[in-house]
Amino acid sequence: QHYFIQSNLSMVRIGQRVQVGDHCALVKYIGPVAGTDGEWVGVEWEEEGRGKHDGSHQEVRYFTSKPLHGSFVREQKLSSGTTLSEVLELRYNNVSGVGDEMSIYNRDNSSTSVELVGLSETDQRRAAMLTHLVMREEGIVAVGDAAYVREQCENTETLDMSLNLVFSVEELVKLVYLMPRLKGVQFKGNVLVERAVPGVREDGPHTSLERIYLASSGLSWSE
Repeated sequence: QHYFIQSNLSMVRIGQRVQVGDHCALVKYIGPVAGTDGEWVGVEWEEEGRGKHDGSHQEVRYFTSKPLHGSFVREQKLSSGTTLSEVLELRYNNVSGVGDEMSIYNRDNSSTSVELVGLSETDQRRAAMLTHLVMREEGIVAVGDAAYVREQCENTETLDMSLNLVFSVEELVKLVYLMPRLKGVQFKGNVLVERAVPGVREDGPHTSLERIYLASSGLSWSE
């Protein structure tokens, strides 16, 4: 289950990946449409055939998309996403079990057993965090509570953030810095339309990171 923050058109960017219900699309146009009231968001759906046109309406072209991939949707239909800290809390605070074994509940309501030997209650909770953290298709747009993410992910070595809604390079950099043992990040499918890179931190560059995958992120090789 996703907990979404209602979007605001002032925060939506052309090229941004957004979620409408259970379906994802790229924003291709923001503005009025002739013969209608108010502003619309023109999107190109990722699923073939979900749209009704190719970006034109009544012989006026507003954007370009593949045939039957284009639609106009209202602002209220957009879900701008949730945060990593919210998903972490929702998933990993739901812990059961006593003694030397406990279970953490996954997104599909299945459980994963975690063996705990000689650990304090605080350490048990931290041990429940996966070393290889998978956060695919969770609707994540931002880090959220940085202190909480840092605490919970102090032992994370690999992170799969594929097919989320992160659109800012700055948020990607935050993720990296908050996980000191992080070695690999899978970030494909997050379309990065805000590419300003924050200044170098005083405590220096991240020393553990070895690889990052940015396929289908909108970045060129030179960038």
